[in-house]
Amino acid sequence: MLAAALDSQGVALGRHWLAVDELRAGRLVAPFNTSVRDDFQ
Repeated sequence: MLAAALDSQGVALGRHWLAVDELRAGRLVAPFNTSVRDDFQ
């Protein structure tokens, strides 16, 4: 899913820790300043 978003093929919903490097590098953007906490591990 992240690969498709990185390839400009749409949006991705997922865990922040999976995309943090791409977000910090500017390859992905978070369109909203909202997150949902989950307690699943």
